Amino acid sequence: MVHKYSDRIYYSDFDEVSDRPVLGYVAGNRYGILIDAGSSPRHINAFLQEIYGFGLRKPDFVILTHSHWDHTYGLCALDIPAICNSLTYELLKKDSEKIWDREHFEKYKKSGSIEPFIYEHMEIEYPDISEVSIRLPDMIYTGSFTVDLGDLTVEAYQVANAHSKDGSVILVKEEKVLFVGDSFYTELVGDDWVDHPDLVREYHKALEKLDFDRVFPAHSENISKEEMFAELTERGNA
Repeated sequence: MVHKYSDRIYYSDFDEVSDRPVLGYVAGNRYGILIDAGSSPRHINAFLQEIYGFGLRKPDFVILTHSHWDHTYGLCALDIPAICNSLTYELLKKDSEKIWDREHFEKYKKSGSIEPFIYEHMEIEYPDISEVSIRLPDMIYTGSFTVDLGDLTVEAYQVANAHSKDGSVILVKEEKVLFVGDSFYTELVGDDWVDHPDLVREYHKALEKLDFDRVFPAHSENISKEEMFAELTERGNA
C-alpha cells in the first residue's frame, strides 16, 4: 500500500515476506522522482499504479540508494533516466554479468555469492529466476548529487555505513525528509547480521551534517531523527 506523507512525498509499505523495501515518490512542480526501483517489474509497476491513483504524473527520474537486488532489479521496467553513485553502478554491472537461470542460481547459492536469506526472498519474487533482467543506470555521480524538481530540491549523499559499501541517502531538502535505503541496518554475512560500530559512528557523523526531521528506512517504519540518532549512538558505542 502507498501512503501520502505530504502533498509532495509518497511512500510504500515494506513487505517482510518477500523483503520488498519502502519505495518513495517525490513530486515537484516540474519533475517527479522515484527513490529506488524495487525488486522486480511487478513490484515497481504495482507501486506506480498506486501513485497514479493519487493523480500524480509519471516520474521523470529514479535515484537508487544502493545496488542490492530488492532496490534495483525493477529498473528494467522503467523507461526513465536512472541515477546512482559510481560504486552502485559497478556492483550492478557485476550482477548484470551473472547468468540468471535455475542452474546458475543454485550455484550462486552454494558458492555463497548469493546469501541464503537473499536466495529465499528472490525465490518468492521470481518463481522463474530467468525473468531477472538487470538494467544499468544512466547518470552516475561520486560523493553527492543534486536535482531541482521545481520547488523542491533532492540531494543524494554517498555515505559510509554498516550495511553496504555503496550506500547513499536521499534528502528531500524543503520537506526535511531523509530516505536512507538500507544504510541504517547491519551487514548480511552468510546467515548472520553483523554490525560495524566504527562505520556506524562514521555514518552518524555524516548524517549530523544534514538538516532533516523524518527518516524513511527501507525495511522498517519511518522514525524521527532523534529516534534514529539514539539507536546509532547505542550501536556506535557497542
